[in-house]
Amino acid sequence: MTDLATMMREQLSSNLNAQLDSAVQAGDLVAARKANEQLNKLAATTAPAGPVVKFTAADIRKELEAKAPWFGIDPRRSSKALEYGKMMDSNRFDNAAKFAEALIAAIDEEFPPAGGRRQEADDAGGNDGGSDDDAGGADDTAAKPARKKTDAPSAADAPAARRGASNGPWAKLSDAPPAVQKEIERTLDKYCRNGTKEQKEQFTKDALATHYATQQRKGK
Repeated sequence: MTDLATMMREQLSSNLNAQLDSAVQAGDLVAARKANEQLNKLAATTAPAGPVVKFTAADIRKELEAKAPWFGIDPRRSSKALEYGKMMDSNRFDNAAKFAEALIAAIDEEFPPAGGRRQEADDAGGNDGGSDDDAGGADDTAAKPARKKTDAPSAADAPAARRGASNGPWAKLSDAPPAVQKEIERTLDKYCRNGTKEQKEQFTKDALATHYATQQRKGK
């Protein structure tokens, strides 16, 4: 239902248009100009206010280029950044810098930096190769238990057998450990709250694969 203020504006606009038509037909340029100015003022005062834009996509891209060395170079991280950026609500961030920081945090969580992976490898193999070849060979020979002449696998082979009997990546969220489920649900709510069902499913699938790979590297 039209309110009173709207009805009054419409009536005023109709009157001004009638005055403008009469002035034009009479050749009264002064009256026509005055009626036209009043119509313009009325249109300006009744125009709906547009949304407040805090920052633009160009501002976000500038922040990403400054803060993320991989942006525009690493195709996986860059494409994910663009995908996640579309799902995030810019109105919940004060400026482009904070938006970019949240986006980078999400990407780093899904794709751990290469330095972190190298550190894990160094920690796992820090005690290997520290001695000469001859000494290392002797130590390895002495450390290995003599293999029993039996068809059953020895105790030394048990860890390798367990590692080889992996069930593969988690297919759904309930397959993951409780701690991993909670972490994925937390990041999903933080970075993909406004996403579509398909986007949320893809986010969960990627996160499961990342967490599974991390646990495999740690030997869990």
